[in-house]
Amino acid sequence: MSQNFSENSGQDFCSVTGAPQFVRDYLPSSNYLVSVQQSVHNNVKHFWNYINYKDGSNTLPDLMLLGDVEASSPPDIANLFAQHFASVFSPPSPVPPSYPQLDFCCLGMITVSESDVERELLSLDPDKGAGPDGLPPVLLRSCADILVAPLSALFNLSLSSGSFPHLWKASYVTPIHKAGDRAMIDHYRPICTLSTIPKMLERLVLLPLQRALSPFLAAGQHGFLGGRSTVTNLLEFQEYALCGVAGGCQVDLVSTDFAKAFDRLSHHHILAKLDSVGVHGALLAWFSGYLSDRSLVVRIKGALSAPFLASSGVPQGSHIGPLLFLLVIDSVVEMFEGLPVLLFADDLKVFSRVGSARDCRRIQAALDRLSDWCGQNSLYLNPSKCSIVSFYRSDSFTCFDYHISGIALNRLTSVVDLGILFDSRLTMTDHINRISARAMKTLGFLKRNTRDFQDIPALVTLYRSLVVPTLEYGSVVWSPYVSL
Repeated sequence: MSQNFSENSGQDFCSVTGAPQFVRDYLPSSNYLVSVQQSVHNNVKHFWNYINYKDGSNTLPDLMLLGDVEASSPPDIANLFAQHFASVFSPPSPVPPSYPQLDFCCLGMITVSESDVERELLSLDPDKGAGPDGLPPVLLRSCADILVAPLSALFNLSLSSGSFPHLWKASYVTPIHKAGDRAMIDHYRPICTLSTIPKMLERLVLLPLQRALSPFLAAGQHGFLGGRSTVTNLLEFQEYALCGVAGGCQVDLVSTDFAKAFDRLSHHHILAKLDSVGVHGALLAWFSGYLSDRSLVVRIKGALSAPFLASSGVPQGSHIGPLLFLLVIDSVVEMFEGLPVLLFADDLKVFSRVGSARDCRRIQAALDRLSDWCGQNSLYLNPSKCSIVSFYRSDSFTCFDYHISGIALNRLTSVVDLGILFDSRLTMTDHINRISARAMKTLGFLKRNTRDFQDIPALVTLYRSLVVPTLEYGSVVWSPYVSL
């Protein structure tokens, strides 16, 4: 039976939904539901807290498993998660890598001004939580006028000395359920929370580094770069495929999957690549300190795991991490020797018009070179998640068994590429049916969970935030579909 949430029934709501004591203490119980609706317009986090407390989806099972190992207490569960997350990292490269000296830029020192630091302080989101240092962004932002000078001096000292403080390398890790059995620890992915002050410094370093390096990154890379996105990536592929199919050709698409690419990227390779493009001196030493000996701690229900080190990879949740990843993976395009290739970070696809088995063998040779490149750069492909789709509108097509590292790729009749479903005929009908079903499912979720909402503007905001983006994402790719 639905609960009637009148103006005086907030206490009943807290009891029914299991809202924790701090919710009951922080807000007047009679106004809790009203406050949730009002917060939708400027901080939707309160709405999701309301949903989580209502259905209990934010809680972990009392018994968690990793293989045959069980854990029931929060400290034991946290340590089991730490064991699982630590297992994805790779050991240091036994042989230091070597890259040709490209000297795209000449960066040996970066300095920050007080106006730069003040801008970063005032742009902090006051609704974000504190990292391992315990300093919430709302405090730093409120004290911006007195923190500008000391933080500027601290940042410049770190950069000029080539040293990144050890306390700034700590991260909290929160497990987020992906899919499947919620009791299985390997069904979770880690989300890292870094301290605010080192993230500010990262952003100040990123801006000049990005300006210097972005023009030299491969044109096929569309991830984390200004003016490029998943949609620009998809439009380039779609234009190529449509032109090929309209001309009576077959287009073969090989979609690849890197296994834990961001976590397994070798620190030695990152530093060697930075050196090759022209980063040197104190700044190169700073990056070495930034990457090394980073400590992570899993936090669950107030319990902390034993710390573990990230021996590889770029820091999750960081500002600099994505650019460092792009820098290392950039040279992969050279392995395809003129074949069209597009990337969105580590999401790589190679495609080509196919008229005979010779064209297929050319693609296969590129995949062989890709495998060799991965071995040289301490990255790993997951052949079981790589696939091949042939696009055509004729009655027959050339079927070739592509493989990676001797493992045959799955041949599909459709593929979801960066959120858009492409079928072998490029009709987009399946994609439209798919997003319509998803939008209806989300609309049903809203209807079930907002029965007691009286604020119409709040309902409209939720609809526009959750349902409309599902229908509109990538619309320039698939709409109007009748013309494809």
